Amino acid sequence: MRMVFALVFVSLLGSSAARAATRAADPTRRVILDGGDSHHRLAVDSIWTRRRSIHELEQRVRTAPRDRIALDRLGAAYYDAHFMHSAQTMFARALALDSNDADARFGLGRTLERSWLDEPVPSTLAAAREQLEAAVRARPEFYEAWVTLAAVRFEERDVPAAGEAARAALTLAPDGLEAQLAAASLAYRSGLLARADSLFGIAIPRCPPGIAKRFADITPLLSEAEQLDFGELGARAKAEYVRRFWGRSDPDPTTPQNEARLEFCSRITHALLLIGDPWSPHWLARTDVYTRYGHLVQLGDEESAAQTEMSHVAWGEVADDPTLEALATVHQDVVGGGAAVFAPLPPGARVLPLAWSVTRFEGPRGARLAVRVETPGTPSDARFADCIVLDAAEHELARDTRALSPSGCDPAALRSGEFAFDVPPGRCRVAVAVRDTAGGRGVGRADREVATPSEALGMSDVVLACGVGGAADPQGPVTVYPNLRARVESRQDLYAYFEVYHLRQGDGGANRCEYEYTVRDVWTRAPRPLLGRGHASAPPPRLSFRSTREGVGPLRRQFLRVPAAALPAGRYRLTVTVRDELAGSVTEQSTEFEKAGGER
Repeated sequence: MRMVFALVFVSLLGSSAARAATRAADPTRRVILDGGDSHHRLAVDSIWTRRRSIHELEQRVRTAPRDRIALDRLGAAYYDAHFMHSAQTMFARALALDSNDADARFGLGRTLERSWLDEPVPSTLAAAREQLEAAVRARPEFYEAWVTLAAVRFEERDVPAAGEAARAALTLAPDGLEAQLAAASLAYRSGLLARADSLFGIAIPRCPPGIAKRFADITPLLSEAEQLDFGELGARAKAEYVRRFWGRSDPDPTTPQNEARLEFCSRITHALLLIGDPWSPHWLARTDVYTRYGHLVQLGDEESAAQTEMSHVAWGEVADDPTLEALATVHQDVVGGGAAVFAPLPPGARVLPLAWSVTRFEGPRGARLAVRVETPGTPSDARFADCIVLDAAEHELARDTRALSPSGCDPAALRSGEFAFDVPPGRCRVAVAVRDTAGGRGVGRADREVATPSEALGMSDVVLACGVGGAADPQGPVTVYPNLRARVESRQDLYAYFEVYHLRQGDGGANRCEYEYTVRDVWTRAPRPLLGRGHASAPPPRLSFRSTREGVGPLRRQFLRVPAAALPAGRYRLTVTVRDELAGSVTEQSTEFEKAGGER
């Protein structure tokens, strides 16, 4: 049976009973992480051992029907053998003898949880939580009940209450592996990235090999083609592939933590603590959906409106992968060609609007990238920006942090800042983040190709500006207030800045160049008829201007004023063409902008 994904901003249904299947008949034992493979569990606790235990406990209950401990142990044995109705009966009998029996409350909570996993009725999960809460009230030091309660509460999307349960378990057993994992997962879900990263760093190396390898395995996050390529690599090449994968997937490389990896580890932890054996054949499809897509990608079920954490995937069901177009609707970062998604911001972060640009210039030591950022804020608001440049192998090339100052474009409403980095030739990735002191954050990332230095005529990118700046020294820095929104209002003109490099020099170092700019519509409708040999006709220029300039030296810096006030509303492309009159060479750069105002 195949099911189709329905992408909605809800949660996924979870499973907790498989975890219980890894526990022995003693309900007071701590959660056992046996390696994550069902065959290992069965080797340790075979069906014959369980049957013998059940037979002995049944004999004891028959001879002592009011022996509460025997009832609790028989209920746990039935639970481990998947006899849920019999388990509930034993726990109910124990509670009839003592309503404060923590073991019976815990056992009944687990059987209800298992029933809910098999048939996701929300009231069943709520009843399981109530029984687990009664268990920890009756026995506050009940470590395993706290761990299980944390998973159930999170399955109900109650992060604060789940975090409270995880912290209680960690307080009871600071070295408890399950408590460390639960606390790490819920620290991430609460936006405490440093704490989550630290706890995962402690807990994951302590996991049995069968569990630890799941945290390290990226194959569920790869497309089929990527999985084939990955499988053919040697050990060292695989390690490098994994490092680069997480580097590319990191939604915010400016932070010390990799938020995508933290989210992945949190998903695995939740599946593990809720299900116990999440990679067994019965639960594998469900675990696979959740670890890849989290709670934002659901399996369509018209009969259930439950909004929990893990999507319900019944035994034998196979889910069709969502399309890239469908994934775009949930506004997540897509990896593996659509094989997985991760949140662009950590949980709890408030979106801080960000406008930014990366502009290529030439400096004394070669290529230079100017990164300009802008975010709303008054002069009294504290705003900060972080920027990092990574090479194609995800190694850090440069990093900087600064406080933002009032913007030259709108000092009353915007805060802005600029970074400048000298970078080597090749492909690089730039990431920038803005933040405030109240949990606001905005992140941007972009790839750039940096050309090898050349002595041929060259040109910087064209920078849209809020006005004409200046320079005290013709060869010194120029003040440019970038128009990062690339938008001009109805009565405004457009300003732009660019630099020309390696102009040929004549007598006395003199240069002579001609520049021309044109403004054309950006086509948003159907293409116009083709002309000649398949070449599309260019739209006629809305504006055009040509001028010849003379100067000294190989460098020219130029501001343009474009009379955009005369343009109707729409989207346009500004193209600047420069011709070196002495060398006869030509270079060209373009950028786009939007004109606001009346009808076109």
